[in-house]
Amino acid sequence: GPDEIPEGSYYSILQALHGIIQERGGTFRLGCLVDSIRYESERSNDCTVKITLRDGFEISADYCVCTVPLGVLQQRVIRFIPNLKAPKWKAINAMGMGLLDKLVLMFDTCFWPLRFGVTDIDATKVQNFYDASSEVGSPCLICFFGGNAARRVESQLSDDQVIEEVMTNLRLIFEKGGIVVPNPVAAKVTRWQQDPLSFGSYSFAKVGCTEETYDVLAAPVGNLMFAGEHTSKTSQATVHGAWETGQREANRLFRLISSSRVMGKVNVLSL
Repeated sequence: GPDEIPEGSYYSILQALHGIIQERGGTFRLGCLVDSIRYESERSNDCTVKITLRDGFEISADYCVCTVPLGVLQQRVIRFIPNLKAPKWKAINAMGMGLLDKLVLMFDTCFWPLRFGVTDIDATKVQNFYDASSEVGSPCLICFFGGNAARRVESQLSDDQVIEEVMTNLRLIFEKGGIVVPNPVAAKVTRWQQDPLSFGSYSFAKVGCTEETYDVLAAPVGNLMFAGEHTSKTSQATVHGAWETGQREANRLFRLISSSRVMGKVNVLSL
């Protein structure tokens, strides 16, 4: 189906989930950077997983669901103890981490038609625009930079230079028709490749990537599970793909816990 934006942004979904998890005795820890995950490669009734944060704080649980982006796995920012086996790393590296950046521009008034874009003989300067006014509730344009265009933004241009370049193009388009293009009242440039919590936007299947690659990447290792859009064979690079893989691992955990007849509370850590 078409792309959709949640009403109230994704924050509204997080708020709802936060309330549900708290009601069921769960907790959230924000601003925690993970240094290592020590897991049990063979499941047993008394196995535990231990997460060590960069500040030295440790968290223990019965199971861990690792949902960090593919880019973080590929950069090996988190140490796995014991180290993941070669087939798992091969699957992680067999996939690509794509890059799609955005410039979000807020204005006092709408001066543009529904659809337009900027083309250039230099592919790194092609710009596509999306009118997000109805979703945001005020005049808003989003300019997309994909692939080499995004890499150019992140490696060669400052935020001010990105804004100036896009605003120059907007004025070239509209002021010839007598439309005055005002300065934006707010602007935001994303730089996903430089973000140490993602190292890219979302995954894609590189040449040579197969269904088996996804199976290996999604396979649990002892009491360590994996979820995220990069583990979805049918909906990779999407939010619903990430959501569905979370449900997949929740169902897997339910079956494991039910079959082992564990009594009492089971602690599950998701990161």
